[in-house]
Formats: sequence, C-alpha cells, structure tokens
Amino acid sequence: MIPTRLSEWNYEIIKELVEKGYLEADTFEFKREIKSRNPKLNDRIVETACAFANTVGGFIIFGIDDLGNSKKDRIIGLQESDDLSKEFGDKMKSINPTPYYDFVNPPIKIQEKDTVLFVTYIPQSSARPHMKSDVGRFYYRTNKGNEIMNYQQVMEAFLHYEERRSKLNLLYIELLSNSIIASEILRISNKQLDEAANGKERYLPYSPLKFELTITSTLLPEVYSIIQNDRELTQSLFRLKLQLSTINSEISIYHSLDPERKEFQYDTHNEYIRECIDEYSLPLMNNIMKTLELKYGLANPFSDSQFEIFKKI
Repeated sequence: MIPTRLSEWNYEIIKELVEKGYLEADTFEFKREIKSRNPKLNDRIVETACAFANTVGGFIIFGIDDLGNSKKDRIIGLQESDDLSKEFGDKMKSINPTPYYDFVNPPIKIQEKDTVLFVTYIPQSSARPHMKSDVGRFYYRTNKGNEIMNYQQVMEAFLHYEERRSKLNLLYIELLSNSIIASEILRISNKQLDEAANGKERYLPYSPLKFELTITSTLLPEVYSIIQNDRELTQSLFRLKLQLSTINSEISIYHSLDPERKEFQYDTHNEYIRECIDEYSLPLMNNIMKTLELKYGLANPFSDSQFEIFKKI
C-alpha cells in the first residue's frame, strides 16, 4: 500500500494513509510544513532526511497535520510556490555530505482547496553515512522513527563506504570507456558511409572494436545492493548490459563470415550496428553516467570539450 516510487504518490494514497491514522513509518513521514517557527520542528525534518539517506531511503510528505489535531481535517496542504523546493533544499545543506533528493513536480493539488502537498524522496545514499552538521550526529531510520547511530554503526558505515565507492568508480570507468568505443564505432561507420556516398571504394575495414563488459558483468550484482532503490538506474544498467552484449555478439558473428558473405552483408550489418548504438545504447549510456554523477557524486575526469577531443584520438 505504501508507494516505493516517487511517481506513485498521489492524493488518493495520501488521503487513505491519513484516514488510517498514519503519521510516520520506516519509509515515510508526514510533516505539517517545511519552514516552521519552531526550530525543533525544522531540526526534525533534517534528522529524518539524514536518517532516510543512511538507511533504506524514504519519503517526506509536507502539508499533513499531526495526530494531535485528528478531530479536524489533517490534510491542510501548503501554499503553492516556487520556494517549496528551495526551502527543502536549504535544509538539506545542513547534512554533510548533502544527500541526493528528488520531489514531485508539480506538487500534488488537494481536492477542493487551493493548497498542495509537497512530496520529497531521499533514497538510500551510496555516500552514507551522513551527519547532521550542527550537532555532529548520524541518524538511521527504524519503524519507531529516527535513532542516533552509535560509534560502532558509524565506523562500519565508513568502512562500507570505501568499498561501495570503489565498485561504483570501476563501473563508471567502464561506462566512460564504452562511450568512447561507441563514438569511435560510429565515427568509422559514418566515414565509410560518406566514402560510399561519394562513389569511392571503402578503404576502411569495419571497426573491430567491441564493448568491454568484464567489470559490468562482475560488479553489477554487487553494485545492485547500492542502487536497488533507484529502479530506473538499475533497469537502465541491466538493459544496457543486454544491448552491448547483443552488439558484441553481432560483431563477432559478422567477423566470422567468409570474405564474400561479409561483403554481401556489410551494408545491412553496418546500418544495424550504427542504429543500435546511435539511437539506443549511447544515449542510454550517457544517461546512466549523468545519473551516477548527479546522484552518487562520481566525476567525469574530462570537461565536455576535452571529452570530445579524447573520443577522436
């Protein structure tokens, strides 16, 4: 009943949870407002976001009154404005390191009212443990709410952090390498097309390059525990692995043909590989890399201009 994706939250689900008397659970929490005059309430929001990032992730839904006011309508909402995301983002800055978060945009409109519900999502973070900076405390989430991590929990979290980062870095490097290989295959393929269009004989053989999937195949099952709450990223990685494996198989089959059959099937094969890479695999690869950079703090060692030059070397 409780949504596991940001896109699944809607007014009907929130209304049902409120009517059943929910205030919080291990993966979500209701809040009356984002910016309160009471500092303790503001601190509580930060603690909850920190705890979600350090545990299995969770949702904070703003615009729901607490159970102490259950005799009246608890779904009060917030005044819709562009400041909602900024106000929440400002609070997240007091967590070190600042975790990735997302939110429903536009906010969910409340029926028969001029207010909205603001739903945010803080996934489990690969950069955990996160600390509430002003008090130097690390929080984790249980079915009873937020708890302070003890010394042993913090130390174990830091040890696992290095292991997670190493695996993600290796995966990112292979993606970076494969994006360069994809660009090179397209470059050679397009040059061959240009030669043919100009009536010249092909002087370049079909590219012998194939995609490297050693790290992806080895680490994907291990990395899954880090990214499993990000279903879109997880599905994209598995889909990319399947696509690149298929392309590699097609390239191997083509190069195993005798010269006469290879020449006969050249145009069809070249068009198929180019379409697979240009329309599907390369865009998917770039999107995955951007997600890893944005959500998991990985950095491309090249600037955009340097990367374009490097791909042509």
